[in-house]
Amino acid sequence: MAHSIEDALLIMTEDCEMIPDRRAVLELSPYARASSDYLRPPCFMLSAVLLSLMLSGAALLLNAHPQKHASTQHVPGRAEAIMGVCNRTPSAHLTAPRPFNSSVGYLKWEYQIGHSHLIGFDYENGSLIVPSDGNYRIYLQIWFRKTDTFHCNEKVLVLNQTVLLYAKGYTDKDPLLVSSDTVNCREQYWEKTLYTSGIFALQAGDRLCVEKVIRFQELMFPHETKTFFGAHRI
Repeated sequence: MAHSIEDALLIMTEDCEMIPDRRAVLELSPYARASSDYLRPPCFMLSAVLLSLMLSGAALLLNAHPQKHASTQHVPGRAEAIMGVCNRTPSAHLTAPRPFNSSVGYLKWEYQIGHSHLIGFDYENGSLIVPSDGNYRIYLQIWFRKTDTFHCNEKVLVLNQTVLLYAKGYTDKDPLLVSSDTVNCREQYWEKTLYTSGIFALQAGDRLCVEKVIRFQELMFPHETKTFFGAHRI
């Protein structure tokens, strides 16, 4: 289109040069002035054609701009899709329920309300069921505090917590994470937080649970920000 406009300008220039100066026309005879009037329409027509070409080009540019803008509307959609994939990474966060007790040999947890959630994992009777093979970060925190009904005769009390692994296809349990600490049992009041975490290669169908120590159960503070257990794939 650029070449067409330049050619039109060149033609218009050449044609307009054929029009004599207005002052010169006044000096011509009536016949000459009448003849010179016939030279003006070609220049006017070429100007109209040039203006039409310019308007057509502008219209094409305006029509192309919305299409470009429309194509960028899909970018947020792709970003949201990527975020959706990330959000599907298996993870689980369990919190201490009220009352915090269990009839089996390991602790039961809250998995539906509050800060707790399950993404990909299944929860069954205190156990987290690993959804797929991979490396997982496992963590456990329990907050202990002395209660009025708790009595101990020893001077030093050893607190401990253990995450157990039941590998798929095996009935034996293996300690996966263990942490411990001590408190002065003779103090009128005390608090102690135990936290442990680690990264492990797990297989789909493996089960994770926290061993229950009956003596420590009344010392565990059942609050979702104090006592929790979880895992996520990395």
